[in-house]
Formats: sequence, structure tokens, C-alpha cells
Amino acid sequence: MSAFVGAGYNKTDFAHMTLTSRIIFRRNTNNLIDLCKRVDLPIVILSGGITELIEASLKILKVDEADKTLDHVKIISNEFFFPSPLLDEVTPVIGFRKPPVHPSSKQKVLYDHFKLKLPKNLIVMGDIIADSRMARDHLHDHIVKVGFYNAGVAGGHCDVSFDEFSKHFDIVITGDGTLCPILYTVASLFAGAIDKATPEFDEARQLIDGFKGLEEVLKGIN
Repeated sequence: MSAFVGAGYNKTDFAHMTLTSRIIFRRNTNNLIDLCKRVDLPIVILSGGITELIEASLKILKVDEADKTLDHVKIISNEFFFPSPLLDEVTPVIGFRKPPVHPSSKQKVLYDHFKLKLPKNLIVMGDIIADSRMARDHLHDHIVKVGFYNAGVAGGHCDVSFDEFSKHFDIVITGDGTLCPILYTVASLFAGAIDKATPEFDEARQLIDGFKGLEEVLKGIN
């Protein structure tokens, strides 16, 4: 973070970094964001990354053409401080807001600093074991924990065995796999609020057929 401050980057620079990078979202990320908006389900991105880069990345996603706003998405990450909110597109950063967000601080930042009022039922997603502990279990009725096991994948940073990793999550997606299991889970929970006759839902249903354990998870939170 200090290196970015020292380099004098502004928001336009962060947008340029994103556009010239090779960021690739998991398949169906845009469909999941759209679906959550349609069923009034908030999304919290709790990340040890950089807020400005996450914001710029989300802007390149193809969301619903009828409504491209992402007002149901809240980002909690490491955020830079700009001297003038009106000119932060061109003025350089002068510092960063605290507390810093990193794997071991996510829960404390979420509940003690931002004091978000979260729903009683959550879907928590992450790619390291520490992410399975982002939510305080005793404050929620049901939590479905989804892990992305990226060992052996370019850019992946999972340094534990699959067996050890899977002990901490209800659903594990391997190899930079699609978000179809999450899309189907949300669609199933809000079956009365959406139109299931869509290509995305059909694809999710086909991929999920035979996925052991998910039906039991859904029964537990319905």
C-alpha cells in the first residue's frame, strides 16, 4: 500500500491497470451478481486487496443491460485516501484508510469496525481456510461456506491438501471452476422470486445434478 502512495497513483491509474491486466472472472460471475440484485440479496466483497482495483474490475463486468448499477454490492478492502473527493480521479493518493484488511483481520474489520448488519443466513466464499472464519457463526442461523481450491492453478495460492481444505467448507469448487453451484444455490433458495426458465439456470441445474451434499445443505437452510 505504501508503495502505491509513494508512486502517486490516482483513480485513473487504477482503472488503467485493470483494463490492461489479464483479470478473468470466474464463469457466471455476472449472472450471480444480476441474480442477487433481482432477489434483493446484498453482496459484500471482503478482500485483502485494494478497493480501487476491485471497483475498476467490477465496471468491466457485463451486468444486466436494464440496470448496470451495483448498489447491492459493498466493498470492504484496503482503500486509499484522496485529498479531494471531487478530484480523486486525477489527484494522487496521500495515504490509505485504516484498519488494514488481511486474512486474519477480516472478521474483526467486518463486525467491529464497519459493524455491518448482516442477514441471519449467509453464503461465505473464499480461497483460503481463513476465509471460512470470516463470519461469526454464533450471530447467524445458517452459513453455507464455499471454498475455491486453486492448488495447481496458475495464480493459485492454496498450500494445503484438498482433504484438509474441504474440512472447512460445505462446497468446494476446484480448478478455477464456474460459479454455477452458487448460482443454483441462490436460485433454489429464492425459487419463488425468479424465473427458472433461463439458460443460466438450466446450465446450473445440469452441472449440479449428482453433486453430493448440496441438496442436504439446501434442505438445512430452507
